[in-house]
Amino acid sequence: PRPRPDSARKPAATPTPCAAADHQLANANRIKKQIDNWHQLTPEQRWTPLLTHVDHRVIDTPAWPAIATRLDALHTQGIDVHHAAAAAAAPFNNHSPRAAADGIRAELGQLIESHTEPTPARTRTAHTESSSLAHRPPSPIR
Repeated sequence: PRPRPDSARKPAATPTPCAAADHQLANANRIKKQIDNWHQLTPEQRWTPLLTHVDHRVIDTPAWPAIATRLDALHTQGIDVHHAAAAAAAPFNNHSPRAAADGIRAELGQLIESHTEPTPARTRTAHTESSSLAHRPPSPIR
């Protein structure tokens, strides 16, 4: 049989609102299940695909569990883990696998510390505010 000309094709049926809602609900449930499954993984299982892409040699080193745990901590802090891993690995591309893993572990550790300690600006602001409050005369009670 010959193909039908475009003008003879029937338009696609528009889904009913109920069918569209069912489709969206199915997608939401699928995504929720994927997230739940992801949270059931160990840090090593969770971050292996990322480190395989960044520097596959690191996964077979003794430092790998510590690196995965640090990636997990960064993820929990809301840090872009993909960028952090790539930036941490870049200086160690030409090192041995073990030296690269140790370097990545150290870089990620410093990144964790830099996001959990107060920054100098925050410390200075908090100190300035507390100092100015301590020297401010009391306001009159009305």
